[in-house]
Amino acid sequence: MKKMSSRYFVLAVLGLLLAGSVSAYVLLSPARTWDSPPNYTVDSRGLTGVADSDGGATAVVNAINNSSVGWNSAGSGTVVQAHKGSISGFSLGDGVPMLNFTDPQNACTGNCLAATFTSYYSSRGDGTYRIYDADIVTNTSHSWTSQSEDPGGSGCSNEYYIEGVMVHEVGHGIGMAHSNVSGATMYPSVSACNNSPASIASDDAAGINALYGSGGGGGGGAPCTGCDHYSGSLSGSGDYDYQPNGNYYYSGSSGTHKGWLEGPSSADFDLYLWKWNGSSWSTVASSTSSSSSESISYNGSSGYYVWRIYSYSGSGSYDFWTDHP
Repeated sequence: MKKMSSRYFVLAVLGLLLAGSVSAYVLLSPARTWDSPPNYTVDSRGLTGVADSDGGATAVVNAINNSSVGWNSAGSGTVVQAHKGSISGFSLGDGVPMLNFTDPQNACTGNCLAATFTSYYSSRGDGTYRIYDADIVTNTSHSWTSQSEDPGGSGCSNEYYIEGVMVHEVGHGIGMAHSNVSGATMYPSVSACNNSPASIASDDAAGINALYGSGGGGGGGAPCTGCDHYSGSLSGSGDYDYQPNGNYYYSGSSGTHKGWLEGPSSADFDLYLWKWNGSSWSTVASSTSSSSSESISYNGSSGYYVWRIYSYSGSGSYDFWTDHP
């Protein structure tokens, strides 16, 4: 069994378990958050020894972006994103969070599996602290696998699942320290052939919600009070979702229909409001900026409505809030 430890203010590592612990989630000290969800560049070279299509790179991206069981499922909306890319410009403290499948800093040796540099934060001037970088490095001396290489685990032998390890490390990157709750993603140990850290537990969710606020996203909180929150994911250009939950809704009175969309910073998602005119759906309002932050406020009569979230370009998870009469 490999153990995880933390040297806070410098880096958080997957390595030897330190003495002294608490009974629930722990936040980095001082508590700190990103101003908006970080978008990790995951090393497109992949990890040597992982025999799927790209050395585990896509598997890690999918695990980080997961809105069903990962950090984005906790109830605080989208708190982290990831995409494959080049890490040739890897540099600590430059404001570009990267996940490197090697260790150019030689910071993760021996029992350490991976390490996150957590010292890059600054004061906002109001008593809170802002994270501006949190790079991750990987110890290639261990044996690695992925769910896409070995989805059932039958072929795993003394290997470590890259998804679970990196979801743990990303937890450090967005402000979490180690928990003493067995089974939590942030618990400071992981055994070979165990990918359970890729799915966060209730203790992890409680910690991330303490940082980012249940119902919000990216360190902010919901853009409205008492509104409904939904989340989803678009696979790429031309993909779309209907909300709420793939369905339409009925408004029995006239009034203002409001919608707020927050998607990946690397994508361009658009927001449309459709109304049933008796024979077909027609667009009554839209928000189509070049970003993935869109909002609509539409004053309409009673009837059937549906929200359409569309990817003009890019992919990833999104959060959507709505309020209507």
